[in-house]
Amino acid sequence: MAPVLRLGSSAELEDFFYNIGPTIRNTRRRGPRVKKDDPEQQSAIDYPLHTSISEAKKDFMMMINKFGLSSSIEPDAYITDSTHILDDSPSITLHFKGLYTVLIVESGGKEWHYFINSRSSLPEWFYEGHDPHDSPLPIPEDYDQACLQVITDKKVTFWSQFEECEGCILLEREKIPETRALILDTGYPIKYAVRNDEGEICHGLYQFGEYGQYTLNVSTNAVTKDVCLPRMTAEPDADYLPILTAVVILLSMATLWYIVKGIGKRVVAGRVYARYFAREDNELGSETRVLTTEASIPRSPTRSRLRSLDIFRGFAIALMIFVNAGGGGYGVFSHSVWNGLTVADVVFPWFAFAMGEALVLTLNARLRTSLPRIQALQQVAVRSLLLSLIGIVLSSSNSSWVDVRLPGVLQRLAAMYFIVGALECAFMKTSQDITPGRSLFRDISAGWQQWLATLVLVAIQVCITLLVPAPGCPRGYMGPGGLHLSAVSNVSLQNCTGGIAGYIDRMILGESHLHRRGTFHDMYHTTLRHDPEGILGILSGVLVVQAGAHATRIMLAYNHARARIMRWVFWSLIFGVTGGALSMFSKNGGPIPVNKNLWSVSYCLVTSSMALFIQAALYFIVDLKTKWGGRPLYYAGQNALFLYIGSELLKKNFPFHWALPSPTHAQLLATHAAAMLLWLAVGVALHRKRVFITL
Repeated sequence: MAPVLRLGSSAELEDFFYNIGPTIRNTRRRGPRVKKDDPEQQSAIDYPLHTSISEAKKDFMMMINKFGLSSSIEPDAYITDSTHILDDSPSITLHFKGLYTVLIVESGGKEWHYFINSRSSLPEWFYEGHDPHDSPLPIPEDYDQACLQVITDKKVTFWSQFEECEGCILLEREKIPETRALILDTGYPIKYAVRNDEGEICHGLYQFGEYGQYTLNVSTNAVTKDVCLPRMTAEPDADYLPILTAVVILLSMATLWYIVKGIGKRVVAGRVYARYFAREDNELGSETRVLTTEASIPRSPTRSRLRSLDIFRGFAIALMIFVNAGGGGYGVFSHSVWNGLTVADVVFPWFAFAMGEALVLTLNARLRTSLPRIQALQQVAVRSLLLSLIGIVLSSSNSSWVDVRLPGVLQRLAAMYFIVGALECAFMKTSQDITPGRSLFRDISAGWQQWLATLVLVAIQVCITLLVPAPGCPRGYMGPGGLHLSAVSNVSLQNCTGGIAGYIDRMILGESHLHRRGTFHDMYHTTLRHDPEGILGILSGVLVVQAGAHATRIMLAYNHARARIMRWVFWSLIFGVTGGALSMFSKNGGPIPVNKNLWSVSYCLVTSSMALFIQAALYFIVDLKTKWGGRPLYYAGQNALFLYIGSELLKKNFPFHWALPSPTHAQLLATHAAAMLLWLAVGVALHRKRVFITL
């Protein structure tokens, strides 16, 4: 048997492999010969190998035209630029745009595999398991994808698992008879292994890049269990470049706005001065009046505090709208699978923190006007009830009462608001000595009773979590269940999703009333439901609202900016270090990892630490140095609840959302950022109309 060159799209498409016969010594071109005697060979054409590249081009074009591939492979879609030497026998290798497999078979059955591609898009019929005679496959909507070509000489099985899946066994991904292209997700690093009937051939860990193309050559001569890493054949896209571009555009627009605004102020001020004061200056030879601008007038402490609070609340709600819209499809703007912290994970506790700030400020003002505490408590209860009802309405879309989701964002906010509000109604001090320097711990003395009650609730949550086991689960288990730790433990955790917290929710609320599909579901292959806004997390969540309340107590107890900033930063460090210690400053370590799905104590401490630091920074920039007015976030913060409810109700409607046939990160980022900016514009419009919607 002479060497044969086969070209095709994948090992699945054997009938589209083309055999080129051997005429190494004969360089003249011969026409194609169809093997009519063998029915199984009707789809194959024998061609001689050529030393002339131009003749090889002509022969190849005849092949693709005969089999009707010209619609998928254009005449100019190939590049011939390479020659391989096999056993001192030259052969021409054609390089094409797209992805192809080259199989060279020598007499005796020995095979060489070459993987050829370019950086252009793959043919639509490339995707595995699809016959090119069928209609073209649509481009997958999943943008975080890469192509891996596994090249092997014998049948193997490709096993894989995301590294994010803690302690999970590898799952069978694909059986590969010879050579096959796989589409892999690029959201997380992938652990993989190539195995055959004799055992593991090789394994590896690799972070694939979006739209990247890779080759993995596997030799089945021996089961070595060595590390095998893919070779990049086409570089991936810079998937985070759209974020950088968006940030640069927004900063440029903001800078341009302030430059134009500053020039406008100077022009207007100059015209006013020339009209009213220039004549008097000319007559007297000196200025008799001084024109002051609004920026030069010092702000009152009360107004500064309210502005700083509203800016932080507006920042939280803007980020929440962007994240809930989809966050551009980026993992950093999506919730963590289980343990860990992303941008999406911090927006809810930041909003709860801002709610605690506003709660103390409002109650302090009302109680100072001699409002009875029981009446203040009634107002808190009514507002909590309204929040819960609105939350259930938002959760009941396309649901019956049998499966309506009972927990939710607004329901969690309502419960925490009522608990902290009740504590403030009971223990808030309406008068205190604010003499400067009188007490270093005035903020603590003003709220020690509230903090004591909060710590009791947190202790209850921790004790239940760590000491009470769910039926059939280890004591203190806080994992997602499913495949969790399946590779390192003989204990099945399939029915332990959420530990005791998940069990309590399923028993009290009913599994049908919980969140249907958590962020962990696909990763860990869980079967039980778990709600991130469940019952037990309310107790630890009170800590976040209480931290916001304490931030306001600091503002009320101290008049000097330095005293306020120092205490905010001090408590930020205390909370951050404590939360980090509980998680051993790692993702999955420590007795209590940072976990948004459970609202673990470490999660509440770390997010409260961030909120306190941001509050200090905003106070310094906006209120103390007056370098930024906070617009448009300031306007959004004045109607934050209305903007959130509106964004949830209309998040699938135009102009806040529109469908994209083949979305990319850049397109999704533009869509979701536009939704956020539109809601910020609504906040600006409400402010200009002096409309402030509250419960």
